[in-house]
Parts: sequence; C-alpha cells; structure tokens
Amino acid sequence: MTASAFAIPQLYRAKHLSLGEVRQAKEKMDARKRREFLTGVHRLVAAEKSRKALARIYDFLDDLVLHDHLSGVDETLKEVDVEELDPTCILGFLSITFPVRDRLPAWAPLLVRSRAACMKQGVSEDKIERLFGALG
Repeated sequence: MTASAFAIPQLYRAKHLSLGEVRQAKEKMDARKRREFLTGVHRLVAAEKSRKALARIYDFLDDLVLHDHLSGVDETLKEVDVEELDPTCILGFLSITFPVRDRLPAWAPLLVRSRAACMKQGVSEDKIERLFGALG
C-alpha cells in the first residue's frame, strides 16, 4: 500500500471528514505539488541548469510511477510546458514514463508536443528523429 493510500484513512479518522472531502483535499495537495515541481523545473532550465532539472524530473516522476500514482503522472504530462524546456529535459519526461506509456493517455500527445517544441527551438529534423525515433 502506498504512502498516499495510508493518508486517506488517517485523514478521514483524524478530522472526521467525509471520504469525498479527504479525496478532494488530496487532489488539491497533489495539484499544488505538481505546480511547484513544474515551476522549479522551468526555473532550472531558464537558469541553464538542465542537469539539476533532469534529476528533479526523474526523481519526481519515478516516485509517482513506483507508487503506481499514474493519474498524477498523467496530469503532470498534460501540464508541462515543453516549449520552456530544452530537448534534454523534454526527453527526460518521455523516457522516464516510457515503460508505462500505454497507461498514460497524455503520453502520446506529449510526444507530439515535444517534437513540435524541438522544431520550434531550431533542432534539426535529423536530430529530432534520433532523439524521439525510438520512443514512437
């Protein structure tokens, strides 16, 4: 059972909230964490600290995948602004989620957005094919 699975019953008992209220509070907390994560990644890329950004991407998404919180992964993939990322970080979002891509409705659209963002950034079509060719 994941840490978040423990949190719902504990909140339910501790605060005497309805299960619906607890789920709503958890969703708000998850949305806040995603916004903070994405803002941090975008700031690191803007400061030309792509390696740190990539490490943060892998840590955040790997934790969600390992705890089978795929709805959180999917929401993150929907919300990421790939036009603010460099190709390395864009590829990070795709590669860390590649093993579970079939369970993420937002994965294929992210791949399309990622290719377009790289083209917009002036990455050659040949390099884009090398970067994304194995992914789909």
